[in-house]
Amino acid sequence: DGSALLSFSLINTSTIATETYMRLRITTETLTVSDYNGTAVNGEVEDHQIPILKGPIQPITPAVVIAQCLNTGNIEGSSGTPVDITGTVNTYYPATANALAGTNVLTLGTATGNITETLNPGDRVMIIQMQNASIDTTNTDSYGSGVAGGYGSGWIDYGTTGQYEFATVASFADPTLTLSENLTNSFTSDGNSSFQVVRVPMYEDARLTGTITASDWDGSSGGIVSIYVNGTLDLNGNTIDVNGKGFRGGTLNTGNGIATGLNYVMSATNIDGGKGEGVAGTPVSLGGLGYSDGDYGIGAPANAGGGGNYNSGGGGGANVGPGGRGGYYANSTSYYPGEPGTGIGLADPTRLTLGGGGGAGQENNGVGQNGADGGGIVYITANTVTGTGTINANGNTSPNAGGDGPGGGGAGGSVLVYNKDGASLSTLTVNA
Repeated sequence: DGSALLSFSLINTSTIATETYMRLRITTETLTVSDYNGTAVNGEVEDHQIPILKGPIQPITPAVVIAQCLNTGNIEGSSGTPVDITGTVNTYYPATANALAGTNVLTLGTATGNITETLNPGDRVMIIQMQNASIDTTNTDSYGSGVAGGYGSGWIDYGTTGQYEFATVASFADPTLTLSENLTNSFTSDGNSSFQVVRVPMYEDARLTGTITASDWDGSSGGIVSIYVNGTLDLNGNTIDVNGKGFRGGTLNTGNGIATGLNYVMSATNIDGGKGEGVAGTPVSLGGLGYSDGDYGIGAPANAGGGGNYNSGGGGGANVGPGGRGGYYANSTSYYPGEPGTGIGLADPTRLTLGGGGGAGQENNGVGQNGADGGGIVYITANTVTGTGTINANGNTSPNAGGDGPGGGGAGGSVLVYNKDGASLSTLTVNA
């Protein structure tokens, strides 16, 4: 009937209470909450405090919390009859304008992915900030973080990168998407910042009958698998695979130039290896606006790897953990490899990011290699997860480059599986 009833047992004990309040926190994604003594506020998540007198506790009338469930009109299938799913199940829309918190209208670009499934009223969507970090772009070891004496890697401000929320579609008249509720967060789409809207299919029960995957991240959309299962998700011995679906690796220098010196950033395309793509932007060679002051050189922009210098390797991309520095040329420390991407240091389920792309190696003999792509994002919500299965979100590796510089490896992506019943996920293997 579109609602869930939560009842609390009657308390009747002589135990001495040591706390003043019992706290109830409702954290169930996109629910509309009505508390035990108030009215619903659309889209609001509330912290409820139920007073408890200190001293012997007298019987308390059970509190009731009513939470409106997701719109069930767009849930496919029926209980006990799983929908068989395989391939690319999400549709991706790049945002083309900023969207502010407290508003509900977004402007979208051309859809990619499963384009047979367009947006309809009642559909569930994920809005996620893909890129929003800012970096120092000086040609010194302050590159990236802005801190002198460092590795020439990192960021000044991570911004809202990785921030996301779920919402329900009220209407869609291309290119205008109207949501049923206002946004909680603001999202930015200008300069080197980008966010996308992902259609999230909803199923009553679902069963994997083959590999689920995502469209490649293309600089503005893609790279994500997200599904919602109201009942049981049966992995059925299959795989969700977003290996290499994340931020892209840097491109080789266009000529066989001899790169010498500590070139943290260069606009010239024919000397140093190219920087990878990451949360701070997309190089021109990959279809983006490029990093300020240049897309080449050993400096690592945020979580992307830097390019190699004179036959040296590109730096590895990063996500939570840091990337690795590229290899030196011919066991020499006279020429400098690409610096490693910087990781955020601690996994945060409220922020999900693609794996950073590796930096390109440097070539002067025609056999250098591009940087490798990072891993994608997987977000699964189900009441129960059964069966054995695997989620792959690894970054790619770069081939051997002979006497030139190899590319840096891509970083692993992000995986979040939310099973509402809280049962063990021991039959699920995650590689990232």
